[in-house]
Amino acid sequence: MRLLKLALDRNELAGAFGDLGTFVPLVTAMIAVNGLDATSVLTTFGLLYVWSGLMFGIPIPVQPMKVIAAIMITQRLDRDLLPVAGLVIALFFLIVGLTHTIDFIYRIVPRSVVRGIQLGLGLNLLLISFNFMQREGLVGYAVSIIGIVLVLILRRTKHFPPALAVLALGIGVSVLQGFPVDILTHSVQISLPQPSLPKLDLIMKATVLLAIPQIPLTIGNAVIATSLLAKDYFPNNSHTTVRRLSVNHGMMNLFASFFGGIPVCHGAGGLAAHYTFGARTGTATVLIGIILTLLGLVYGHTTTQVLSLLSFSILGVLLVFPGLELVMTTRDVAKPRSDFYIALFVGVISVALAYGYVIGLIAGALLAYAHNRLKVALAD
Repeated sequence: MRLLKLALDRNELAGAFGDLGTFVPLVTAMIAVNGLDATSVLTTFGLLYVWSGLMFGIPIPVQPMKVIAAIMITQRLDRDLLPVAGLVIALFFLIVGLTHTIDFIYRIVPRSVVRGIQLGLGLNLLLISFNFMQREGLVGYAVSIIGIVLVLILRRTKHFPPALAVLALGIGVSVLQGFPVDILTHSVQISLPQPSLPKLDLIMKATVLLAIPQIPLTIGNAVIATSLLAKDYFPNNSHTTVRRLSVNHGMMNLFASFFGGIPVCHGAGGLAAHYTFGARTGTATVLIGIILTLLGLVYGHTTTQVLSLLSFSILGVLLVFPGLELVMTTRDVAKPRSDFYIALFVGVISVALAYGYVIGLIAGALLAYAHNRLKVALAD
């Protein structure tokens, strides 16, 4: 492990909270619906965030795997499937990383297709953000508009990071609406994570229901797209290779599987979120990791209540700007126009279809290669 750079300032602190828009709703829903142990989930998440910050030295995120989370929540599956799915995913990414197979995959996937995946993710974040903003009626719309205006104004100055202003706005509104502030003092109760062993008799079920649907998305969005986005943001950083990201996915999920955590990834959307709100080093991820660890240890039994301090409208604001950042990554494939159309094709499929990222990745790559073949044939 090599520590690249850590720098504690208000921008790193603000950037630490940039990815709460995806983390809070997914994790709280899985805790509530699937009966997960909140202390184990949060402390594992927190420790992995600290590890990520120290490992990469830039704000590489740790996120819940979205396909797995969606399936677990909507189908109300047995929580015992999670550590088994995490173990299968861990072994897969360790193998493709250590054998350099992931490098081969990276080389054969055209840049236009990767940009299309990022475009689709950005559009999905925007759709989710708008959905969050309208959940709380007129108050939600008003808070969202104020939050967006605050971000637009404060992004022009370095004196007060916009994410801190948005969080302060959200907390203030929640308190005015009657959030029981005394829960922060009266509900303090130290609890420890509960290690667990994956039940190997569930391996087939967990693989089919959870691991297989998730792995292609993780390859496209959390390994290839994150590596490319990291190079966009940090051109001099040489540590976010697809191989290193793949191996780290394996190590993280191996740890989570045995210590009560949930399957996690390094999503490109999370990197965009941390970066958009000010994070430039691994300090941001170390900070949010420490906060989540303490939250799990101290408020594990009241996690869903404590996290409800951040309203959906505020989470929506936190998702808007990373979504726009990802949409704008298609700029570097604007020419030739054929590359832009392929990126647009992949992005639309990613949003419109179930398992759209997987379909878009495969169909986009085939379309790109067919176009190149046709261009060569016409040139001859």
